[in-house]
Amino acid sequence: MYDVFYDIKQLKLSGRMALLNDANMLATNVFVDKLDVKTSYSRQRTNLTYNDIMLKFDKKCHMVVIHRNNNFINGNVGEIGFCTLAKDIDYFLFMYLPIDKLEIIINKYNLKPMV
Repeated sequence: MYDVFYDIKQLKLSGRMALLNDANMLATNVFVDKLDVKTSYSRQRTNLTYNDIMLKFDKKCHMVVIHRNNNFINGNVGEIGFCTLAKDIDYFLFMYLPIDKLEIIINKYNLKPMV
């Protein structure tokens, strides 16, 4: 199987924030990593909460909605999140959802698979 990425470009910033808030309510696992290349070239787990990381969310962030079909790593799950694309320390929000919850998000926001 392969991963399916969903197109979110039609969503304005407020729509993206609403989608992230909905996903946070449905997620079974939420965490934030950081990448500070001054100290390491691998991401490190942080103690930041969802509310903490949302203070960094803006139109410059790279956001993804993905149906992961990788049984060797994550299994068959939904992944929603973003990275801040910062110049100093980059932060990454990861939210994992069961597929039935991902479908709720996809339908509510009328997301289409990217081709």
